[in-house]
Amino acid sequence: MEETSKKKQEQTVSFSYMEELSKAYKEAFAKRLAGRAPCLNEEKRELLIKMQLEISRAAGKLALALSSEEKKELARMIKESAEETLRALAYDEEETFFADPINPLPPSLLLSRAVLLANRSLNLLVRHTHFDETPIFLVLSELSALYALAAIN
Repeated sequence: MEETSKKKQEQTVSFSYMEELSKAYKEAFAKRLAGRAPCLNEEKRELLIKMQLEISRAAGKLALALSSEEKKELARMIKESAEETLRALAYDEEETFFADPINPLPPSLLLSRAVLLANRSLNLLVRHTHFDETPIFLVLSELSALYALAAIN
């Protein structure tokens, strides 16, 4: 019986140590984030958000318009990358997606516009950031799927 209570005490002690360690990590991480300069100034951040929103919308329209499952999957990957980029830029508003049934743009036009915007996004990130690699890698992933879709389209 005494052994059981000793083991419980030892476990409680080790768990309290883990809780303290976790708390210290959280505080250190919060301080590090607070001390970091934003990777983009507000004007460039808003421009990047605007471009990524348009890419996300175009990719959603492409996913609806394209015929083969492979093309649809690439369009969904593009949309995912754009949305991840938006989250990396701390943009958390939910976008409502509406397809335009009256004047739908042809997939080739949507695709070329998305490629152009993704290239502009990458250019902005590479030239105007304090090298925050997450958005850069996300846009590169987006471009990779865009180029693949353009190649098979």
